[in-house]
Amino acid sequence: MEINITYKSPEHEAAFLSELQRIPHIVNPESGRINPYWGASLYLLSALTRWPELRIAVIGEDYMMFTAAEEAFNLSQNERIIVELAAAFYNASLWEMPGFEMVSGTCDTAFALILEAFRLRRAKLFCKDGEVSAEWEERK
Repeated sequence: MEINITYKSPEHEAAFLSELQRIPHIVNPESGRINPYWGASLYLLSALTRWPELRIAVIGEDYMMFTAAEEAFNLSQNERIIVELAAAFYNASLWEMPGFEMVSGTCDTAFALILEAFRLRRAKLFCKDGEVSAEWEERK
């Protein structure tokens, strides 16, 4: 079942698509499937207002490195939580991410992004013909 993706703004949507197109190995050229380790992480990071400057510290040729962003920039609480959650999605682990801080320590916009990122991390993301889509498989 296809689901709608909620973006913070048109700029967020454009930045997310730009990242998917900029780093070719993230999207399978045959199926259009977005690598699940990168998808939700880039969704979160590309929503940050400071993403263009943070990008230089985070994105390598074929990897993401989050400690560089945390060390090189004075991140706000919302930015820090978003970067830490993106790192957890990328590394397929949430062991150091306190749930209470995600819920109580973020503004409404960041909280909405976090909820959507969890949903997208579980969904299958695709990028075809310059459009990003998500498919949801119901699990019981």
